[in-house]
Amino acid sequence: MTSQPPKITLSQKPQSLEEIFSENEKYMLLLGWTQSQLSLYLHCSSGIHPENGKFVLEDEALNGDLDLCDQVHKLLILAGKPLPLSQLRGKLASQKIITEPFLRSLIQKDSRFEIKGPLVILV
Repeated sequence: MTSQPPKITLSQKPQSLEEIFSENEKYMLLLGWTQSQLSLYLHCSSGIHPENGKFVLEDEALNGDLDLCDQVHKLLILAGKPLPLSQLRGKLASQKIITEPFLRSLIQKDSRFEIKGPLVILV
């Protein structure tokens, strides 16, 4: 007999471990899983992104990254000049912790921006 992977459902909005466990309680009881086991499963699953103690479907996480680039774009337009990456990071209105290397990698992937030294420039 082969074991089937869990059929855990996630909402489109970020959810805490407790919320996911509660919404899938019947399945958790059937599997005999604790919240710790569910947490391990969610951390190891592709398509699920842990963020600030909540779990987000990967598509939602990517949309959040696009929002960050839109915020950077607006900040540069308002400033009317190139801004240092460190200054942009401090001005972003985000619910997640943003490191400079992470922000740099996002900006480098967006064709609206160019990075020259410490400055982010609108192209």
